[in-house]
Amino acid sequence: MILSKQQSFWILLALGILGLNLFVVGPWVSSQLGEGAGNILYVILRVAVIIGLSFFLVHRVGKGRFQAMTLTAVLMLMDQVGFKALWLKQQMMAQPDLWKDVDFSSAVFGLLMSYVFFVPMVLLFAWIGAEFQKLFGRR
Repeated sequence: MILSKQQSFWILLALGILGLNLFVVGPWVSSQLGEGAGNILYVILRVAVIIGLSFFLVHRVGKGRFQAMTLTAVLMLMDQVGFKALWLKQQMMAQPDLWKDVDFSSAVFGLLMSYVFFVPMVLLFAWIGAEFQKLFGRR
């Protein structure tokens, strides 16, 4: 088995939080409090998920620092490209006039390129999560 049950639990929990944020909670917050509040929530929740998942993989599951960073980076790839592609397709179907000049495959390529530039931040926050206890806990 590639992932243990405990690893799978934390990864699915993180994916569920990210998916709910993108498809349910974020749009609701944006409609109630404004677009800026939805964007701030989106960013804060993503950073918290990166740090939290890495922390739990190292300190609860027993993974090494680099294993946790790699799993976190793969999770964020699923979020950045997979969930965003679903969201983009949903938006394209809901408002075709706004997206008539945009090719879906080009948009997904743009998502992949944005992930390439996002990876260093993911790895930095994942490292912080893996080392959280050493950085901020008792010594």
